[in-house]
Amino acid sequence: ALGIPRIRAKAVNFGIPYGRTEYTLADELEIPIEEARGYIHDWFKRAPQAEKFLDWCARAPMEGRTLVTPLGRHRRFGLVTQENLRDLQNEARNFIIQSLASDFTLISAMRAEKPLKELGVMIINLVHDSILMELPQDTHVLERAVEIVGTIMRQVPVEMVDAKVPFEADFQYGILWGALEEIR
Repeated sequence: ALGIPRIRAKAVNFGIPYGRTEYTLADELEIPIEEARGYIHDWFKRAPQAEKFLDWCARAPMEGRTLVTPLGRHRRFGLVTQENLRDLQNEARNFIIQSLASDFTLISAMRAEKPLKELGVMIINLVHDSILMELPQDTHVLERAVEIVGTIMRQVPVEMVDAKVPFEADFQYGILWGALEEIR
């Protein structure tokens, strides 16, 4: 029961920028359409500037505009048809947000590589906004790795785009991907 609010929050907060509708949200969360519509309405009510920004991004494919992230990544849309318009609009809504998170993760991993290596920790992959690491089974090493990566991942958005909203980093560990446990 404790996981349900988090699942709903993630579905709403990550789904809306990607163009989720009340129908897809209701289906995923197994809730009435009216409740899903209320989640979306309340989200935009609390963040009217976000709604304007997402709408501006969604118009880019129809207007032939290229979207550019604050760090200079470009997204051009090429051929826009009735068949692909909705998918392109969803990509456009999410492009700047997702690309920026990916860039922050890449920059963070690059900065963390040397101090982690000194601890015997190896970065083995980056997945979207996550850094996957392999480390010795040593509590001190784990704690130090969390401290290093957490500090860097919080600093990078501030340094790169003068972020005013704090970026938090959460950590999980374990041997199997499906059985990871939260740290802290």
